[in-house]
Amino acid sequence: GEIRTVSSVSNNTTHSPGDPYIVTATLSGSLSSGQGVYLIYSDDSWNTSSVVEMTGSTTSYSASIPVDVNVAQASISYYIFTSGSGLTISAGDSDFFTINSNTNSGNNYSYDVVDTTAPVITVEGDNPATVELGATYTDAGATADGGETVTTSGTVDTSTVGTYTITYSATDAAGNTGTATRTVNVVDTTAPVITVEGDNPA
Repeated sequence: GEIRTVSSVSNNTTHSPGDPYIVTATLSGSLSSGQGVYLIYSDDSWNTSSVVEMTGSTTSYSASIPVDVNVAQASISYYIFTSGSGLTISAGDSDFFTINSNTNSGNNYSYDVVDTTAPVITVEGDNPATVELGATYTDAGATADGGETVTTSGTVDTSTVGTYTITYSATDAAGNTGTATRTVNVVDTTAPVITVEGDNPA
């Protein structure tokens, strides 16, 4: 039957790590018997590549680029082509077929795997914390779930009753910053000590 061409392909230019990347394709018509539609992708600028047969019916097909390829900071390239079905296709052969049959009109697609998840910061110790007026305040600190360095800002003036905020922040390798805060209350719960002057009893 007539060799079908690829009319359109889905493409999001960014993707989150840890999830498969779903590619959908629309063909110029229904595949004839013995034909198939394929997704080829590479994560190393086409030094190596993998081919996946897409599934679907009529003119709509889909396939996924697997989770283990979609690691943070990766750049993935891919395209779709049609061919005979049931074939073991090498990257080189698929390129040859696509170029000569022009089933994808020369269209290539790409996306970057971008980590947009900020570190989660856990505040250690009491929050809110309470410290007595005039006492020494020692902050219990905080940790980040990815092991990032946590920076602390803010001060507690234990000579003045009031409410203070300590802010913790951590930035991961992708530049995402997470923050958390602790409230510290400086309180005066010590009653005055009264000294009786003179004789007592008088």
